[in-house]
Amino acid sequence: PEGFARLADRLWEERGLASLLTVGPGEETLATEILAHTRTGRLVQVDVNLKEFLALARRAQLFVGGDTGPMHLAAAAGTPIVAIFGPTSARRNGPFRTTDRIVERFDLACRTDCYRRRCSHTSCMKIPVDPVWEAILNRLETSHRTLSVLPKYA
Repeated sequence: PEGFARLADRLWEERGLASLLTVGPGEETLATEILAHTRTGRLVQVDVNLKEFLALARRAQLFVGGDTGPMHLAAAAGTPIVAIFGPTSARRNGPFRTTDRIVERFDLACRTDCYRRRCSHTSCMKIPVDPVWEAILNRLETSHRTLSVLPKYA
């Protein structure tokens, strides 16, 4: 939660990009934790169905998230992506555009062909913020989207 909040704060402070936090069933507590850690107040939770998410993705400057259904919908919508992979492999699960960026750990022997939903440890899910931020900057630089961003409010 702290990492996603830090990314949203940096997107606002350094790029003037507000962030939307979409929430799936059973993720309400996680969303509350993420929102509690943001300092800027420019991360807003939105409750959308799949059709509404797809409409949002078509207009988004960037999608940042894990190997989930929303990441695949964002890929289908042509949204620039920074995908964060824990136990699953980006080579198997995409995204597949060469311009999209992937952040994952290769220093864990247990990650080889691991697709477990439960684990005795969660080391693969501990992705540092800095490599994700670098991937975000790189992906924004390679994006050709010309959509307007939300204005900064004082």
